Order: sequence, then C-alpha cells, then structure tokens
Amino acid sequence: MKRLFIILIASSSLFAQGSMFKQFSNSFADIAENVNESVVTITTTNTITMDEDVQNFYRYWGRSIPEEFESKSLGSGVIVDEDNAYIVTNHHVIFDERSEKPVDQIMVELMDKRVFEATVVGLDRGTDLAILQIKADNIKAVPIKRKLIKYFIKTYLLCLFLH
Repeated sequence: MKRLFIILIASSSLFAQGSMFKQFSNSFADIAENVNESVVTITTTNTITMDEDVQNFYRYWGRSIPEEFESKSLGSGVIVDEDNAYIVTNHHVIFDERSEKPVDQIMVELMDKRVFEATVVGLDRGTDLAILQIKADNIKAVPIKRKLIKYFIKTYLLCLFLH
C-alpha cells in the first residue's frame, strides 16, 4: 500500500510539472508573438583605418593590407516608442571603441522588410545601452506601459546630458 501511494504521488507530480512546462511554453510563445513586430535588425557600417604598426607587421612578413577597410556588423533592437520611433539597442552594436565614436552608418530593418537609416539619440557605455531614432510611420512598439517608456527615455537622456 505504501508503494502504491508513493508511485501515485510521484506520477501526479510528474504530470503537474508537464502541465506547468506546457503553460510556460505557451506563455512564452504568446509574448514572443506580441513583440515580434517590435524587434528590429540593426546593420552598421564603419570605415576602419589600420594602425601603422599593424601595417608594418604585415609588410615584414611580405603581405600588404589596405590602409582602410569597411567593416559591417549586425545587432538587434526593440522599438519602444512608436510616436517618436525610438529604438533601444546595445551600445557596443553602434559604437566603435577603436575610434571612440559611433559607427559611420546605422541601418534598421523592420520585420516587414522596410529599411531606415537611424540616428543616435543617446549612448551609455556603462549600461551598454543606446537609443536610436528612425523616421518611420506605421510601426509597432513593445506593448509596455507608455508612461513608463517615456519616463525611462526622458530620464535616460537627461542623465546622458548631465554626465
């Protein structure tokens, strides 16, 4: 009898965990579906000037490299304000640490395949956050409380200017 009771409890907890896992999977899928249109692809282009020491190293071994070359990178971001078309991304996606300035060109591709050039509104290396802006209509922001997003952006920009 004791064995039967233990088997019954163990099997019921397994079924309960399976139900919880299914519920979590469904919730995650619902969230992903709701924010899908707010996620963007960011492509950056930057001109890199090779250091003279690096060029000399390659020349020493009989190879030559160009003084400048074009570098492309990919990243992602999230539209957080559809009225102003603000996008939050990572600082390291749009900032070149070698030249200590933002990259030359930032292009944003929406899920509907429209592509826009973005401008940098704010940068913060410490939190690895950046705010971009595009000139676009008919976009969808992440469904977060509007007042919270506007407060976050205004506070963030104020901190950047005071910093």
